[in-house]
Amino acid sequence: MSETTAKHELRRKLVVRGMLSLLVLVAGFVLLDYNYSTPEGMWDAPEIGVQGYSYIEFREGKVEAVTEFSRTPLGSYGKKQGKWFFDGEDGHL
Repeated sequence: MSETTAKHELRRKLVVRGMLSLLVLVAGFVLLDYNYSTPEGMWDAPEIGVQGYSYIEFREGKVEAVTEFSRTPLGSYGKKQGKWFFDGEDGHL
C-alpha cells in the first residue's frame, strides 16, 4: 500500500471515530435530559426549620416541607405543555 493510500485510510478511520464519538455524546445528553427531567427529590431548605435538617420534598406529584419533627403539605406539581408547574394548596401557581 502506498503512503498516500495509507494516509487516506488513516484519515477515514479518524473521521469515522470522530463521528461515532459525537453520536455517543449526543445520545448521552439526550438520555441525561430524559432521566433528569423531573423535580422529584429532596431540595435543601434550611430556612424552613427552626433547628435541625429541613428540606422540600417533591415526590409522586406532591410537595412537602419536611423538618425533623413534621411534614407539611405545600401543594402539588405536574407537567403541562412540556413545562413543570407547582400548584399551591390554595389552588394558585
